Amino acid sequence: MRNFLERELSRSYRTQCERHHRDSDRQLSVSVEPASPCTNLAVVTTDCFHVLLFTRGLVIEMAQVLGLGEPLPRPNQAWPSSHFRCFRQLTAGLLQLLVAGRQSGGGTSLLQLLIKWLCAFRNLFMQRCARCDRILRDQLPPTWFDFRKDDRPVYHLACKSAVCAA
Repeated sequence: MRNFLERELSRSYRTQCERHHRDSDRQLSVSVEPASPCTNLAVVTTDCFHVLLFTRGLVIEMAQVLGLGEPLPRPNQAWPSSHFRCFRQLTAGLLQLLVAGRQSGGGTSLLQLLIKWLCAFRNLFMQRCARCDRILRDQLPPTWFDFRKDDRPVYHLACKSAVCAA
């Protein structure tokens, strides 16, 4: 299960980035450690951040986003919240995405949603908001991802409310 999760995340990320963004040079590092006999702690590292995933088989139970310089918890430690507001907002958005994916129960698996989310934020501090076309707003990059749209737009939280209201 551990090797499957590592292989599948890396392969799917590379495929998604090639298909939608033409930048296959982006690498994704995945390490999976057992947290207990039935669960794993997966650490997915991108160019900008770490994503901690607590998995039971292939089911993602919990997720947390931390900056690259922040210490990673050990498998049996409590998960700290990030020191940075940007990564806390990314965590909140990722958790909303996982809940929506579970509730929809449709054809898109949580693993596929996670890959789309990772691809959407591959250039976190260089991407422009799909609504206001700015990189920073309130000193933060766009941290909300609209997974329902095929072009994978990202928005600032303030712009998200205007988009959702429309």
